[in-house]
Formats: sequence, C-alpha cells, structure tokens
Amino acid sequence: MVDSLGRLEAVDRLRRENEALAETNARLATENLGLEQENVRLKEALEKAQERIDELERTAARQAAPFRRRETLKVAEPKRPGRRAGHRGVRRERPRHVDQVIEAPLTACPHCGGAVQDRAPLTQYIEELPPVRPIVTRLTTWKGVCPQCGEVHSTHPLQVSQAQGAAGVHLGPRAIAWATLLNKQFGIPMRKTCSILARGFGLKLSAGGLAQMLHRLADKLRPRYDALREQVRTSPVRTGCCGSARLRSTRCITSIRATVVLWPRSSWGPITPALW
Repeated sequence: MVDSLGRLEAVDRLRRENEALAETNARLATENLGLEQENVRLKEALEKAQERIDELERTAARQAAPFRRRETLKVAEPKRPGRRAGHRGVRRERPRHVDQVIEAPLTACPHCGGAVQDRAPLTQYIEELPPVRPIVTRLTTWKGVCPQCGEVHSTHPLQVSQAQGAAGVHLGPRAIAWATLLNKQFGIPMRKTCSILARGFGLKLSAGGLAQMLHRLADKLRPRYDALREQVRTSPVRTGCCGSARLRSTRCITSIRATVVLWPRSSWGPITPALW
C-alpha cells in the first residue's frame, strides 16, 4: 500500500513538472518568435541606414553636391536637349568686313609631292581676338592765371583726373568702363577683375585702386542717379520689390521709363532713404 502511494505521488510530481516545462516551452517559443520579428525589423532598418549612408557618400563625392537639384525635385521625364524638331537653323553669320586675306596654295601633293588636279578653293572666315596692347597717351595740360578768374587749367576729354606726380598715371574712360562692367554688371570680384585687366589688356591695377576708382565714378554719376530717382518718384505709375535672400537689403523701384535700385550704404549700415 505504501509503495502504491509513493508511485502515485511520483506520477503526480512528474505530471506537474511536465506541465511547468510545457508552459516554459510555450513562453520561450513566444519570446523566440518576438525576437525573430525584432531581428527582421532591425535588419531592414540596418539596410535602409546603409543605403542612406551610401547615398550620402556618393553625394559628397560629386563635385556639385551642395548645389545640385534634389532627387525629389527632378523631373521624371525631362525634355530632350536642344530645340524642337523643325526649328530654323542657327549658325554664325558671315563677317561684314575682312581685315586680311590669307591664301594657302596647293602647288603639289603634301604627302608625295606629286601634281594635283581638279583644284578648287575652300573659303573660311576666322574671327580672332587681336593682341591687346594698351594705348599710352602722354597728356600735357596747361595752367595759368587769368586776371579775372584767377588760376585756370586746360582740359581734355580723355582726362579723368588732375592728379600728378606719383598719382599721375591714370586709366582712360574705356578702361574704366570695362573695369566697372566686369565688377558691377558681371559680378566679378575686385581681385579677379584686376587679374582680367592685367592678363587680357595689359593694365596693372590693384584691388584697392579699383575700389577707389569705382567710388570716384559713383560720385560723378550721382547727379544722374538722383535725376533718375526723381523721375521715378514723380512717375504716375511705379512698382517696387525687395531683393533676393542674398540681396535682401536692396530695393528696386520701376516706372514706365526708368528703374532705380536702392543699395545700402554698407553691409551693416542703414539702407539708402526710400523714394517716398
């Protein structure tokens, strides 16, 4: 009888252990399934992160990376380059004048030196920049004393200043116009403008000298600028706009006949007074 009770207790204990192990197995299976799903999610996140890293590395390696258009802004089907089919052809026009005529004769075959038959002329027009050498003018003006007016000076249209001595070498009106065009209209920096004048035209000028020259030119043009402002201010029809993000401190006022841009006196100072 005692052995039968012992066997029953052992079976019951084994049954309870079996049930506990089954519960543990089920719990571990659930945890394993969750870990597998988490592993898949982490793998996908890792692949996306690696793709993003590769894209950023390719973008950084491109020369125009900071300025190129983003992928989301690109057109899916861009237009074909060039004009539409059937457009009127465009070519360089034949020059209206010829400065020199050059002929390359064909008296013999350039390869074997034999006679050449059925010769025909082939005409081309070549437009080339001439070698630029500054035209230097020694200008002599005179001064004297007028009994009625006092000291007087003679002038010449090429004269841009009355300075002499160490400051007696000046640029002419055409050179000043080109320097102003390069710096103001085309936006070339001071030093690069001086480099272009030196390499292309043989004119030596420092960045400080160019800045002072532009200030003197602005003083000479101030009356004309004020006249344009007054013309725009009194115009019956006018419109205004602000500058871009880079030129946010500028103002542009336009009428039917004129346009005036109001520039700030300095990058940190107040803007030029408004027209109205």
